[in-house]
Amino acid sequence: MKIRKMAAFCLAGVLVVSALTGCGINENKVAATMEGREVTLGLVNFMCRYQQAYSDEMYRSIFGESVWSEDLYQTGSTMEDNVKDNVMTNLHEMLTLEAHAQDYGVSLSDEELQTIADVTAEFMADNSKETLKEMGATEEIVSEFLRLSTLRNKVYEALIAEVDTNVSDEEANIKAYTMVQVDTTGYYDENGSYVTYTEEESAARVATAEAIAAAVADPSEFEAVAEEFGYTATQGGYDINDTSLPEEVKAELDKLTENTMSGAIVTDSAVYIVRLDSLHDEEATEQNRQSIIATRKSTYYQDLLAQWQEDDGWTVKEKALAQITFDDFFTSASDTESVDTTEE
Repeated sequence: MKIRKMAAFCLAGVLVVSALTGCGINENKVAATMEGREVTLGLVNFMCRYQQAYSDEMYRSIFGESVWSEDLYQTGSTMEDNVKDNVMTNLHEMLTLEAHAQDYGVSLSDEELQTIADVTAEFMADNSKETLKEMGATEEIVSEFLRLSTLRNKVYEALIAEVDTNVSDEEANIKAYTMVQVDTTGYYDENGSYVTYTEEESAARVATAEAIAAAVADPSEFEAVAEEFGYTATQGGYDINDTSLPEEVKAELDKLTENTMSGAIVTDSAVYIVRLDSLHDEEATEQNRQSIIATRKSTYYQDLLAQWQEDDGWTVKEKALAQITFDDFFTSASDTESVDTTEE
């Protein structure tokens, strides 16, 4: 029994289901509501079983046959429940964006609707009646899943188009450095237990860091000198908004010119020695610029989504979801195929 994986205008791979349990559900039962809109259990079931099929073989190869009934991440929820939670979160997002599509002038074109119909028909034709029944896949359900997925993507693109993508050179700029860090608080032993240094041990490590700094006659010898003391110098970069480096280290780096070094910089938890390698790392700066833009888009979208969902009355019917079970397994078949008709 084969099933082709699908996600929004995509088909990728073929799976075989191990057996049929014969456990049916009431497809028309209400699984969730939002502002008067009802979500059927049939749609939820298809999305859950499809997500299970997509990852079943990989999970079972790593975690064993009982993977879906186990609490792998110690969160109090089984993997099956995690899939259901993810599906409901995705559905909530889809319906929220659908509700605001007209606000952004977004709708599906005749061409997109036809593509959805074609992909749906192909999916139904490629799989046996038994497989479709096991997945709870009907033309109506599959088509609705694709419609909501496609509309969500289009509304998302319209939303993030409002984000300011101008990032100043000062904000994007990455300075490159080389650093040695000597911890002075403690370490983890071979059993994973944290061992705190005594005052004498901590003082000795501060002295070692100072000795490394003093031994570097030429900045180009920094790495070699560090190795002589048993330490490895690491490379990194930072921008004006960096929060990963201690403020004392950033302040010292900002004083340096290219290819110059600091002395030992003592903080509460470690001693640092740094060399400024470049005032402008071009490649890293461009990557940082794109990262800043991506963060802006993500923050804008998540904030707006949270605002829209705050009082939308989203309610999940847990008793209905309990009817969905992952009693069957799926494995990959050899005749895999990938068709992607997603529009750029």
